[in-house]
Amino acid sequence: MARLTLVRNKTEISATAAERITSLIEGAIAIRQAAAISLTGGHTPDQLYEFLADPDRPWGARIDWTRVHLFWGDERNVPPDHPESNFGLASRTLIQRVPVDASRVHRMRGELSGVDAGREYDVILRTRRNEISGPLFDVMLLGIGADAHIASIFPRACLSLRQTTFLFL
Repeated sequence: MARLTLVRNKTEISATAAERITSLIEGAIAIRQAAAISLTGGHTPDQLYEFLADPDRPWGARIDWTRVHLFWGDERNVPPDHPESNFGLASRTLIQRVPVDASRVHRMRGELSGVDAGREYDVILRTRRNEISGPLFDVMLLGIGADAHIASIFPRACLSLRQTTFLFL
């Protein structure tokens, strides 16, 4: 079911998205004992990730990070410590601040060539697809780039994701 929520600013969208994501994670864990999120990068999700990692926020204690798998919908062709790395952003603002196990963090290796990184991530996603029933991702965050691109590394991925909730930031 589609839902349109209007907000006034980045802080409000970050709080609204954090609450919605928390509810979706809770629901997935209740059904399958695990949840999978496809993260985004760019300039929009930083505050959202900080909010999700903040134990003092209303949703802070509700996410069982030991049951969450983190994936990425796109990555820049840079090493993980580069300021433009989508993984680097998520690592600084979320991953290092929550108890998610490193084995559940499935990053794209942007330091490889685009072809090699894509092939490697394809194997990761196909392996995951074979290990689970239900949707590949419970939540897929999609940022919109300055040139209006969305998850440009996987342009057809959205067509095969059923029962996945997309949050455009």
